[in-house]
Amino acid sequence: MKYTALVILWILWCSVHSGMISLTVTHYIKIKFGRHFKFYRLFYNLAAITTIAPLIIYTLGFNEAVIYRWEGYMIFVRFFLIAASIILFIAGSLKYAVCLDLDIFGARDA
Repeated sequence: MKYTALVILWILWCSVHSGMISLTVTHYIKIKFGRHFKFYRLFYNLAAITTIAPLIIYTLGFNEAVIYRWEGYMIFVRFFLIAASIILFIAGSLKYAVCLDLDIFGARDA
């Protein structure tokens, strides 16, 4: 039963996190906040971090045995998944540069 709550909390967090970045929500917030919209990405990241921290702490509270061990040839799958996540992280940070979203360098004023 405790895993049901954990799964529901993770699904809820992922849904809210994805919903906050959806085009519908960001367009609505852009209209409402106008020129202050440039701070939305900062708010989004702060909200994501502050809401995931308790969830991670709750998840780490489960002192259970390891469900799956990466052994044998599956180690290559593990490293492939890690490499793919790093590549996607880098690609995302190049596409959505925080300094451009926040206009740190004043590029929009020029």
